[in-house]
Amino acid sequence: MFNHLLQRTSLFFISVGLVVFLSISAVSGYIGSNSSGGVVKQVNLVRTIDKADWNNRPTSVTDGDYLIVNETGASYRWSSDVSEWVRPEVYKESLLVRASIPYEVSGSGDLVGFAPTSSGGGAVTYGGDYVTLDSVDASSEMAYLSVANGGSAAEGHYISGLFQAAAASGTNYLNTNSISIDNGTKFTAVLLRQTSTNSPRLIEAVSTSVQANPSAYAGSVSSAFTWVEAMRATSGEWYVWVDHSASPVLLGDDSSIAGGNDAVYIGDTSGSAAGLLYLRDVDYVTWE
Repeated sequence: MFNHLLQRTSLFFISVGLVVFLSISAVSGYIGSNSSGGVVKQVNLVRTIDKADWNNRPTSVTDGDYLIVNETGASYRWSSDVSEWVRPEVYKESLLVRASIPYEVSGSGDLVGFAPTSSGGGAVTYGGDYVTLDSVDASSEMAYLSVANGGSAAEGHYISGLFQAAAASGTNYLNTNSISIDNGTKFTAVLLRQTSTNSPRLIEAVSTSVQANPSAYAGSVSSAFTWVEAMRATSGEWYVWVDHSASPVLLGDDSSIAGGNDAVYIGDTSGSAAGLLYLRDVDYVTWE
Protein backbone atom coordinates (compact mmCIF):
# COMPACT_ATOMS: atom_id res chain seq x y z
CA MET A 1 0.00 0.00 0.00
CA PHE A 2 2.85 2.32 0.84
CA ASN A 3 4.45 1.59 -2.56
CA HIS A 4 1.13 2.28 -4.28
CA LEU A 5 0.84 5.66 -2.50
CA LEU A 6 4.43 6.48 -3.43
CA GLN A 7 3.72 5.73 -7.09
CA ARG A 8 0.63 7.98 -7.05
CA THR A 9 2.59 10.78 -5.36
CA SER A 10 5.39 10.47 -7.92
CA LEU A 11 2.89 10.64 -10.78
CA PHE A 12 1.34 13.73 -9.20
CA PHE A 13 4.64 15.59 -9.04
CA ILE A 14 5.57 14.50 -12.54
CA SER A 15 2.22 15.86 -13.80
CA VAL A 16 2.70 19.16 -11.95
CA GLY A 17 6.23 19.43 -13.28
CA LEU A 18 5.03 18.84 -16.82
CA VAL A 19 2.35 21.56 -16.48
CA VAL A 20 4.92 24.01 -15.09
CA PHE A 21 7.35 23.16 -17.89
CA LEU A 22 4.71 23.68 -20.57
CA SER A 23 3.61 26.95 -18.95
CA ILE A 24 7.16 28.28 -18.85
CA SER A 25 7.72 27.12 -22.42
CA ALA A 26 4.59 28.90 -23.67
CA VAL A 27 5.52 32.14 -21.93
CA SER A 28 9.03 32.04 -23.33
CA GLY A 29 7.69 31.30 -26.81
CA TYR A 30 8.88 27.73 -27.30
CA ILE A 31 7.27 24.31 -26.94
CA GLY A 32 10.31 22.04 -27.19
CA SER A 33 11.28 19.41 -29.73
CA ASN A 34 9.05 18.02 -32.44
CA SER A 35 8.34 14.34 -32.97
CA SER A 36 11.35 13.89 -35.24
CA GLY A 37 13.57 15.02 -32.37
CA GLY A 38 15.72 18.06 -31.78
CA VAL A 39 13.84 20.72 -33.76
CA VAL A 40 12.67 23.50 -31.46
CA LYS A 41 9.47 25.15 -32.68
CA GLN A 42 8.77 28.80 -31.93
CA VAL A 43 5.34 29.86 -30.74
CA ASN A 44 4.32 33.32 -31.94
CA LEU A 45 2.35 35.05 -29.22
CA VAL A 46 -0.83 37.01 -29.86
CA ARG A 47 -1.24 40.34 -28.08
CA THR A 48 -4.05 42.90 -28.16
CA ILE A 49 -3.93 46.68 -27.96
CA ASP A 50 -6.30 49.65 -27.94
CA LYS A 51 -5.82 52.32 -30.59
CA ALA A 52 -5.23 54.89 -27.85
CA ASP A 53 -2.21 52.87 -26.68
CA TRP A 54 -0.58 52.49 -30.10
CA ASN A 55 2.19 54.97 -29.30
CA ASN A 56 3.22 52.64 -26.47
CA ARG A 57 2.90 49.40 -28.44
CA PRO A 58 5.11 46.53 -27.27
CA THR A 59 8.58 46.19 -28.81
CA SER A 60 10.24 43.54 -26.64
CA VAL A 61 8.75 40.79 -28.79
CA THR A 62 9.69 37.97 -31.14
CA ASP A 63 9.76 38.06 -34.93
CA GLY A 64 6.36 36.96 -36.22
CA ASP A 65 4.38 37.74 -33.06
CA TYR A 66 0.85 39.05 -33.61
CA LEU A 67 -0.75 42.29 -32.42
CA ILE A 68 -4.53 42.76 -32.75
CA VAL A 69 -6.21 46.18 -32.43
CA ASN A 70 -9.24 45.74 -30.18
CA GLU A 71 -11.54 48.32 -31.77
CA THR A 72 -11.14 47.20 -35.41
CA GLY A 73 -9.62 43.73 -35.38
CA ALA A 74 -6.68 44.99 -37.45
CA SER A 75 -3.85 42.47 -37.44
CA TYR A 76 -0.11 43.17 -37.37
CA ARG A 77 3.01 41.03 -37.14
CA TRP A 78 6.35 42.04 -35.65
CA SER A 79 9.08 42.29 -38.28
CA SER A 80 12.59 42.02 -36.92
CA ASP A 81 13.81 43.36 -40.28
CA VAL A 82 12.02 46.66 -39.66
CA SER A 83 11.77 46.56 -35.83
CA GLU A 84 8.11 47.48 -36.24
CA TRP A 85 4.61 46.01 -36.45
CA VAL A 86 3.57 45.65 -40.09
CA ARG A 87 0.60 44.18 -41.89
CA PRO A 88 0.69 40.41 -42.57
CA GLU A 89 0.69 41.18 -46.30
CA VAL A 90 3.99 43.00 -45.78
CA TYR A 91 5.50 40.73 -43.14
CA LYS A 92 5.67 37.76 -45.52
CA GLU A 93 8.14 39.63 -47.76
CA SER A 94 11.90 40.08 -47.37
CA LEU A 95 11.90 43.71 -46.26
CA LEU A 96 14.55 46.38 -46.78
CA VAL A 97 14.30 49.56 -44.69
CA ARG A 98 14.84 52.58 -46.95
CA ALA A 99 14.09 55.44 -44.55
CA SER A 100 12.60 56.19 -41.15
CA ILE A 101 11.56 58.95 -38.75
CA PRO A 102 11.30 58.36 -34.98
CA TYR A 103 8.29 59.17 -32.84
CA GLU A 104 10.12 62.06 -31.19
CA VAL A 105 11.94 64.35 -33.62
CA SER A 106 14.32 67.08 -32.51
CA GLY A 107 16.06 67.99 -35.76
CA SER A 108 17.10 66.95 -39.25
CA GLY A 109 19.58 64.48 -37.77
CA ASP A 110 16.62 62.29 -36.80
CA LEU A 111 15.68 61.79 -40.44
CA VAL A 112 17.21 58.48 -41.54
CA GLY A 113 17.29 58.10 -45.31
CA PHE A 114 14.96 61.06 -45.95
CA ALA A 115 16.34 64.27 -47.47
CA PRO A 116 14.43 67.48 -46.53
CA THR A 117 13.85 70.07 -49.27
CA SER A 118 12.04 73.42 -49.28
CA SER A 119 11.78 76.33 -51.70
CA GLY A 120 9.69 79.37 -52.55
CA GLY A 121 9.14 80.22 -48.90
CA GLY A 122 8.15 76.70 -47.83
CA ALA A 123 9.79 75.18 -44.78
CA VAL A 124 10.69 71.84 -43.21
CA THR A 125 10.78 72.26 -39.43
CA TYR A 126 11.06 70.01 -36.38
CA GLY A 127 9.26 71.69 -33.49
CA GLY A 128 6.84 69.83 -31.24
CA ASP A 129 8.63 66.46 -31.59
CA TYR A 130 7.43 65.94 -35.17
CA VAL A 131 8.29 67.01 -38.71
CA THR A 132 6.30 69.86 -40.26
CA LEU A 133 6.13 70.25 -44.04
CA ASP A 134 4.80 73.79 -44.40
CA SER A 135 3.87 75.15 -47.82
CA VAL A 136 0.50 76.53 -46.83
CA ASP A 137 1.02 80.29 -47.33
CA ALA A 138 1.34 80.28 -51.13
CA SER A 139 0.98 77.77 -53.94
CA SER A 140 4.54 78.56 -55.07
CA GLU A 141 5.94 77.14 -51.82
CA MET A 142 7.30 73.61 -51.63
CA ALA A 143 8.30 71.46 -48.64
CA TYR A 144 8.92 67.73 -48.81
CA LEU A 145 11.05 64.75 -47.84
CA SER A 146 12.56 62.50 -50.48
CA VAL A 147 14.40 59.23 -50.96
CA ALA A 148 16.39 59.51 -54.19
CA ASN A 149 16.55 55.78 -54.92
CA GLY A 150 13.48 54.39 -53.25
CA GLY A 151 13.53 51.08 -55.08
CA SER A 152 12.08 50.41 -58.52
CA ALA A 153 8.70 50.01 -60.18
CA ALA A 154 9.15 46.24 -59.97
CA GLU A 155 9.35 46.38 -56.18
CA GLY A 156 6.77 46.57 -53.44
CA HIS A 157 6.62 49.73 -51.31
CA TYR A 158 5.14 50.25 -47.82
CA ILE A 159 5.05 53.49 -45.87
CA SER A 160 3.51 53.60 -42.39
CA GLY A 161 3.37 56.26 -39.73
CA LEU A 162 1.50 59.04 -38.02
CA PHE A 163 0.27 61.74 -40.42
CA GLN A 164 -1.89 64.83 -40.12
CA ALA A 165 -2.80 66.71 -43.29
CA ALA A 166 -3.80 69.89 -41.50
CA ALA A 167 -4.49 72.16 -44.50
CA ALA A 168 -4.65 72.14 -48.29
CA SER A 169 -5.49 74.66 -50.97
CA GLY A 170 -4.98 75.29 -54.67
CA THR A 171 -6.21 73.75 -57.90
CA ASN A 172 -3.44 71.23 -58.64
CA TYR A 173 -3.41 68.47 -56.05
CA LEU A 174 -1.05 66.08 -57.79
CA ASN A 175 1.90 66.73 -55.49
CA THR A 176 0.71 68.24 -52.21
CA ASN A 177 -0.04 66.49 -48.90
CA SER A 178 0.91 63.25 -50.57
CA ILE A 179 3.04 60.12 -50.61
CA SER A 180 4.28 59.79 -54.17
CA ILE A 181 6.58 57.82 -56.46
CA ASP A 182 8.16 59.38 -59.54
CA ASN A 183 10.26 57.49 -62.09
CA GLY A 184 11.00 60.53 -64.25
CA THR A 185 8.14 60.22 -66.72
CA LYS A 186 5.21 59.38 -64.52
CA PHE A 187 4.31 59.63 -60.86
CA THR A 188 1.66 58.16 -58.62
CA ALA A 189 0.49 59.98 -55.51
CA VAL A 190 -1.57 58.87 -52.54
CA LEU A 191 -3.18 62.16 -51.55
CA LEU A 192 -3.82 62.46 -47.83
CA ARG A 193 -6.00 65.52 -48.21
CA GLN A 194 -7.49 67.75 -50.92
CA THR A 195 -9.56 70.90 -50.61
CA SER A 196 -12.63 69.08 -51.92
CA THR A 197 -12.24 66.01 -49.70
CA ASN A 198 -10.34 65.00 -46.61
CA SER A 199 -10.10 61.38 -47.73
CA PRO A 200 -7.00 59.69 -49.15
CA ARG A 201 -7.17 58.83 -52.84
CA LEU A 202 -4.82 57.83 -55.64
CA ILE A 203 -3.86 59.99 -58.61
CA GLU A 204 -1.79 58.78 -61.54
CA ALA A 205 -0.26 61.34 -63.80
CA VAL A 206 1.99 61.76 -66.80
CA SER A 207 3.40 65.29 -66.49
CA THR A 208 0.33 67.06 -65.09
CA SER A 209 -2.37 65.07 -66.90
CA VAL A 210 -4.47 63.09 -64.45
CA GLN A 211 -4.89 59.51 -65.63
CA ALA A 212 -6.99 58.10 -62.82
CA ASN A 213 -8.83 59.36 -59.77
CA PRO A 214 -10.67 56.46 -58.08
CA SER A 215 -13.17 56.81 -55.29
CA ALA A 216 -11.85 58.20 -52.06
CA TYR A 217 -11.36 56.19 -48.89
CA ALA A 218 -13.86 57.14 -46.20
CA GLY A 219 -11.46 58.28 -43.51
CA SER A 220 -10.10 61.67 -42.56
CA VAL A 221 -6.54 62.41 -41.49
CA SER A 222 -7.00 66.17 -41.15
CA SER A 223 -7.92 66.80 -37.51
CA ALA A 224 -5.27 64.81 -35.60
CA PHE A 225 -2.30 62.51 -36.03
CA THR A 226 -3.65 59.33 -37.62
CA TRP A 227 -1.90 56.03 -38.31
CA VAL A 228 -1.76 55.70 -42.10
CA GLU A 229 -0.31 52.84 -44.14
CA ALA A 230 0.14 53.00 -47.91
CA MET A 231 1.28 49.92 -49.82
CA ARG A 232 2.20 49.52 -53.46
CA ALA A 233 2.19 45.83 -54.35
CA THR A 234 4.66 44.48 -56.92
CA SER A 235 1.65 44.13 -59.24
CA GLY A 236 1.23 47.92 -59.20
CA GLU A 237 -1.90 48.04 -57.05
CA TRP A 238 -2.03 50.70 -54.32
CA TYR A 239 -3.72 49.99 -51.00
CA VAL A 240 -4.29 52.21 -47.97
CA TRP A 241 -5.24 51.57 -44.35
CA VAL A 242 -6.39 54.52 -42.21
CA ASP A 243 -6.64 54.52 -38.42
CA HIS A 244 -5.97 50.77 -38.08
CA SER A 245 -8.74 49.68 -40.41
CA ALA A 246 -9.09 45.90 -40.53
CA SER A 247 -8.78 45.66 -44.31
CA PRO A 248 -7.09 47.87 -46.91
CA VAL A 249 -8.91 49.84 -49.55
CA LEU A 250 -7.71 49.41 -53.13
CA LEU A 251 -7.08 52.94 -54.41
CA GLY A 252 -5.92 52.09 -57.91
CA ASP A 253 -3.27 50.58 -60.13
CA ASP A 254 -0.07 52.10 -61.53
CA SER A 255 1.19 48.97 -63.30
CA SER A 256 1.87 51.06 -66.41
CA ILE A 257 4.85 52.63 -64.62
CA ALA A 258 8.06 51.20 -66.00
CA GLY A 259 11.70 52.11 -65.79
CA GLY A 260 14.56 52.19 -63.32
CA ASN A 261 14.89 53.56 -59.83
CA ASP A 262 12.08 55.69 -58.48
CA ALA A 263 12.24 58.73 -56.27
CA VAL A 264 9.85 58.68 -53.32
CA TYR A 265 8.40 61.89 -51.88
CA ILE A 266 6.32 62.85 -48.86
CA GLY A 267 4.81 66.34 -48.79
CA ASP A 268 4.39 69.16 -51.31
CA THR A 269 6.54 68.96 -54.47
CA SER A 270 4.21 71.16 -56.50
CA GLY A 271 4.67 74.80 -57.46
CA SER A 272 0.93 75.30 -57.90
CA ALA A 273 -0.66 73.98 -54.69
CA ALA A 274 -0.31 74.50 -50.95
CA GLY A 275 -0.41 72.21 -47.96
CA LEU A 276 0.50 71.64 -44.33
CA LEU A 277 1.55 68.14 -43.32
CA TYR A 278 2.74 66.85 -39.94
CA LEU A 279 4.41 63.45 -39.59
CA ARG A 280 6.29 61.27 -37.11
CA ASP A 281 7.01 57.60 -36.38
CA VAL A 282 7.41 56.79 -40.10
CA ASP A 283 8.97 53.74 -41.78
CA TYR A 284 9.50 53.23 -45.49
CA VAL A 285 10.38 49.72 -46.70
CA THR A 286 10.59 47.93 -50.03
CA TRP A 287 10.76 44.33 -51.25
CA GLU A 288 11.23 42.52 -54.55
